Amino acid sequence: MTSTPINLKSGYAEATIAPHRGAIVTSLRLAGRELLYLDRATFDDPSKNVRGGIPVLFPTPGKLESDRWSYGSRSGTLSQHMVLRVIWRGWSTR
Repeated sequence: MTSTPINLKSGYAEATIAPHRGAIVTSLRLAGRELLYLDRATFDDPSKNVRGGIPVLFPTPGKLESDRWSYGSRSGTLSQHMVLRVIWRGWSTR
């Protein structure tokens, strides 16, 4: 998997997202001023949990029990971070 970050910019706001580290916002700047803390040592070491940044919690904020979900009469499976990993893999192979 590639380590290319996603950079977003609109007016005075800029954000950087690292899909390869679980879709974490690693930088958020307003008018050039950094607003987030990020421990680069933990970010650069895949064996460590990242300290700082903002995790993108979509569609769930954590692991589902037995990777199963249900809503009303509907149910299915969804492993942790699966949606973003599938999207990132598809996007990164273009």
